[in-house]
Amino acid sequence: MAFERYALILRSVRYGDDDRVVTFFSLEEGLLTGFARGANATGNRFGAALSPLTFSSLLGRHHTPDSLFRLHKANVIDPFSEIRNDYDKLVWAGLPVRAILCLLPAHVQEPALFELFLHYLCLLEKENSRYGLLWIRFSARMLRIMGFGPLIPVCQGCGLEILIGKVRFDPENGRVRCRDCSRMDGEKSREPVCQADSLRLLERFSGEDLRKSESVVLSDHQESQLLELIDQMISWHVHQWTFSQALPFLKKTPLPVRTGKNEHLSMS
Repeated sequence: MAFERYALILRSVRYGDDDRVVTFFSLEEGLLTGFARGANATGNRFGAALSPLTFSSLLGRHHTPDSLFRLHKANVIDPFSEIRNDYDKLVWAGLPVRAILCLLPAHVQEPALFELFLHYLCLLEKENSRYGLLWIRFSARMLRIMGFGPLIPVCQGCGLEILIGKVRFDPENGRVRCRDCSRMDGEKSREPVCQADSLRLLERFSGEDLRKSESVVLSDHQESQLLELIDQMISWHVHQWTFSQALPFLKKTPLPVRTGKNEHLSMS
């Protein structure tokens, strides 16, 4: 028996002459891959409902629990046309798509993340300039929902709350260390380094609604630091993550992004 799924289309790949393989994020079942027979044929029954970054209702079923989801019919709920017609918005929308595809296991229900991503796309479509801040707030919430952070700047060595200065943090186990405790452990640690106030701000954003972006004022330097910190945290879990600061749509000279498991950052 076929059943309906509300889904955000993440990826759609042509298969043969007439068919498509579609990866989508559903409210009911999480990340799924479906097969749409005849999706490329003239006059097909899917229309634009299988295009990436479309919010659609999908009618289909599984033949077996581990098989591809067989798509029978699809209808567009929201095409997010403003995002599609704006290159800058399209690239900012692509960042969470790649993060979700890489971080979320298949068939794991994450309704909070689904609603967050849908909310992000709705706000991005209406936003005119503050794309970076919206992405920072989204990714902070996303990382918390998926259990990867953000981290509270309390040193795991001495137990003191770190208010200012640099900290070394481990996105894998949540450990944060101050400058003194980090030096005691040796300077060749592979863990990334950031400013304590940036980590604290990111931790605050992770617990707030995306709409609060309207009341937040960040300097260009603060925004750059937070973008770099987000890149450090995601790149720890996603191989060859495309750093947001290196992308051309920022229209400014990016800070050098230094991160990854094989690079040491000095705390001096």
